[in-house]
Amino acid sequence: MRKFSVIAISLLLITTFLTLSSLAENKQKTILVNNLNITAEPPSKPIQEKRQQLINKATSRVTGAVSLIKEISAGIHPIPRYMYNNARIIIVVSSYKQFGDKSGDEAGRGIAIARDPKTRQWSAPIFITIKDGYIKDQTEPRDINDQFSDSETTMVFFGIHENAKNIFCREETDLGNLAGVLVSSGIFQYRKHVGDSAALSVGLFGYVYSQKLIIGASIENSTVKQDKVLNEAVYETRVLDEFPQVAPFIPKPILAYTDMMNQSYPGR
Repeated sequence: MRKFSVIAISLLLITTFLTLSSLAENKQKTILVNNLNITAEPPSKPIQEKRQQLINKATSRVTGAVSLIKEISAGIHPIPRYMYNNARIIIVVSSYKQFGDKSGDEAGRGIAIARDPKTRQWSAPIFITIKDGYIKDQTEPRDINDQFSDSETTMVFFGIHENAKNIFCREETDLGNLAGVLVSSGIFQYRKHVGDSAALSVGLFGYVYSQKLIIGASIENSTVKQDKVLNEAVYETRVLDEFPQVAPFIPKPILAYTDMMNQSYPGR
């Protein structure tokens, strides 16, 4: 009888110990989960809101580019259609309000798209900025920073050769100097009989649109940079090393300019 009592007491102690251990373990798990929730949840909402604000800013820039290209095309002296038809890459930078407020020392803000050589369809946009350098046309050279700050100005660049796409797939590109990419006046427009060699040597053909007038212009000593903040918000990549293909994860408003170009200047 005494032996049975000892066994029963021992079993009771073991059961009690296991129960207390289980309760302690569950309590620790609850505390850990609560701590994870406390540290993880609060930052997620502000981060998501911040990203959405940046996506809205990117969308506004795309919408601005759509409006400007339509406005230029409806003007008295539009950019020739064959420039769009033969382009491998098109860049639009502007100081128009639709393109957003300045976020740094850039002069203008814009986007660049490229045509896929196989499908002939236009890519999703890379977001870019431009600063410094000079505009050269029939008048005296004008400082780009002054031009963009004093009035609503837009620049449109066309790259005709396939290699022109590569020059914007990096963090920074120099335009119009010996170490960079030559930007020739759009007055000397690319024509089919000139051949690809001329397009390659020129690099880009430039136009300046201001006060409802557009004119071909050369660019000297300017710098184009990828807008890393907007690119990261839209594509989760700060510097894009290739033009992004249209994909379901890209917000539909971001593709408005791409859609317009595919409809107006489809591949042949």
